[in-house]
Amino acid sequence: MSLLSAITQDSVLANMVVEGGVDAAVFEHFVHEVLKHLRSKEGHEKRPIVLLMDNASVHQHRAVVELAVHYHAHVLYSAQYSPWLNPVEAYFWRLKRVVGEQATEMR
Repeated sequence: MSLLSAITQDSVLANMVVEGGVDAAVFEHFVHEVLKHLRSKEGHEKRPIVLLMDNASVHQHRAVVELAVHYHAHVLYSAQYSPWLNPVEAYFWRLKRVVGEQATEMR
């Protein structure tokens, strides 16, 4: 299972669970749905959006970058091999901890 998430400084915007790995088409679909949703919200038509991603090849795919341009979002890549600089990694860590604790309680 793979988890895709979009977060802001103070909330989770979207999650998507995929069976297996994530390829460029799956990631492009996720980014498209998130950006489309953000831009459709009243008052967010021109609000700055920054996509902070690591350097995975699916994040750098041409279609993803084109989506960002289409939705007037800025793409920012974190430094290579630096997951501690990507806020979504802290979210994943907390989520894994909670799921692990619940799995232990169910045993």
